[in-house]
Amino acid sequence: MKFCFWGDIGDAIRGTTIGGGELQMALLARSLASEGHEVVVIDPYIDEPFVTAEGISVLNVPGWNKGWPVLRMFCYRIPSLYKLFVKQKADFYYVRMRSFLNILAYAAARKVKARFLLALASDIDLLGFRDKYRYQYKDNFTIRRYLTQWLPGDLAFRYLLKRADYIIRQHEGQKIIDGSVRGKVILFPNIVDLKNIPSNGENKGEHYIYVGSLTMMKGADKLYELANSIDKSKKITVVGQPNDDKAVDIFEKLSKLPSTDLKGRVNHFDTLWQMTKAKALINTSHFEGFPNVFLEAWAIGIPVLSLKVNPGNVISKYGLGICFDGDLERMKEFIASGNKPAADKERMRSYVINHHDFSTAGKRFVNALTKLKIFLFNISETAYENLFLG
Repeated sequence: MKFCFWGDIGDAIRGTTIGGGELQMALLARSLASEGHEVVVIDPYIDEPFVTAEGISVLNVPGWNKGWPVLRMFCYRIPSLYKLFVKQKADFYYVRMRSFLNILAYAAARKVKARFLLALASDIDLLGFRDKYRYQYKDNFTIRRYLTQWLPGDLAFRYLLKRADYIIRQHEGQKIIDGSVRGKVILFPNIVDLKNIPSNGENKGEHYIYVGSLTMMKGADKLYELANSIDKSKKITVVGQPNDDKAVDIFEKLSKLPSTDLKGRVNHFDTLWQMTKAKALINTSHFEGFPNVFLEAWAIGIPVLSLKVNPGNVISKYGLGICFDGDLERMKEFIASGNKPAADKERMRSYVINHHDFSTAGKRFVNALTKLKIFLFNISETAYENLFLG
């Protein structure tokens, strides 16, 4: 089968991580190619096309930066991207993250009679404008940005959600209302490549660690409240940098606390190394999808302390740490105690291997696509997980 992906993922395929969504598309593309499928990636942001060791063709878009800035989108970018989509004649067109340009992949899929796959990137994708504004748009809001980026992306997402042949959820908590979509809904958790994941061995953990960008949607203000409530003997290492205006101010305030050690943005290897020395990973986000850093933490052998995010209830179900269900005071008390969640390292690693391992991802993904007829007989999600994911 032939799969077509698109987006700013060329660097992620080369091994340079840009963001979680880009990394997931790169890992899925690589795993499918490793299973012998033909994979093409269209990345408008690279200068030259290239082919990877797995045989993935990564294409640029001719004329992407041609013309006047105001006109180039309609005169050059949209026509060129659509023609390139159609030219691939793929069996499956895969999109992820909210962008109005995803409609071009959908149109191309219909043109060549292919299947269109829409993958959810975050729990917030399924929410209404009020929640998106409160948690994602508010702190960087401008009328221009809303009208040119966010609104078109949201409208396109809603349009495609109803018309996609397959809608891919990351976990059971991402609910699709029965009858609201035409396509088949499948469960396919995020992937982690275990090849370069270190182990923390017998390390008891020296500190708690926060990993990721600091934004208001990711609870930068809650992280500050948490760090400000504990004494300097309970260190929180922060790996990441602020990504919105309010988070910049919070980052500055964090730098003045004796309980925090700010590392800023570091490369992936050094991030993993910092995690091996931690007693637990902290997450204060309001919304995520299935965080890559959760998978990396469990693969390393450290549990997660999450304020709200508990994808598909797996933290509780598999004993992978503690979710505080939004109770910041309870989370403060736990971290102030200096305790570590009672979580077995081998159990955490086994969970990742059984449900998220890169080495089996391509096969599991194709199985999920080709064996969906089982759902016609009302197979339960538990049976589905046992059959395809475990």
